[in-house]
Amino acid sequence: KIEGYSIWDMGQMEVTELITVLQNIADPGTKRAAKKLAARLKDIENIGLGYLNLNRAGSTLSGGEAQRLKIVRHLGSGLVGITYIFDEPSAGLHPRDIVRLNALLLQLRDRGNTVLVVEHNKAVIDIADEIVEVGPKAGRDGGSIIFQGPLEALMKADTPTGLWFREPMAINRNPRKSRSFLKLRDCKVNNLKHLSVD
Repeated sequence: KIEGYSIWDMGQMEVTELITVLQNIADPGTKRAAKKLAARLKDIENIGLGYLNLNRAGSTLSGGEAQRLKIVRHLGSGLVGITYIFDEPSAGLHPRDIVRLNALLLQLRDRGNTVLVVEHNKAVIDIADEIVEVGPKAGRDGGSIIFQGPLEALMKADTPTGLWFREPMAINRNPRKSRSFLKLRDCKVNNLKHLSVD
């Protein structure tokens, strides 16, 4: 055991808790390795996945979680001159996590890599060096490049995305009233810890 924990115990901890345990290891023989591992885990925490544990099966991760873990893995590889393609990495993310995601994407780019992102989130599109809009619609009505350039030019373009960027955010002042509820009781799978909600 290390600091009273077995490897299994550490694998069961949430990443955020495990970082603290690793940072408190004082044994000279393991301190250096623990410090490196804590730094990698900090990247996972910074992308909003601090609630995961290392014993969690990959098949139980959502698409967004798996994609963000992939970004962290590539950050640690040290490779340059690589082209990365990410499909909707912001899907399901809280706005604060999108800021973290953007920071990771920029780190990958700044290391000398090409980062291509298929995205519909304004906050992610905002950081792009070059934007390519494909359309004008989907399916057989799409497939043509209808805009290519920087964000400043997109903001003036008469394309669906350009118009969408200029549109003020609307708030529904009269939301529907609920008539019934889906009742969830004592949910305790993966990240859920005995959650009950209507």
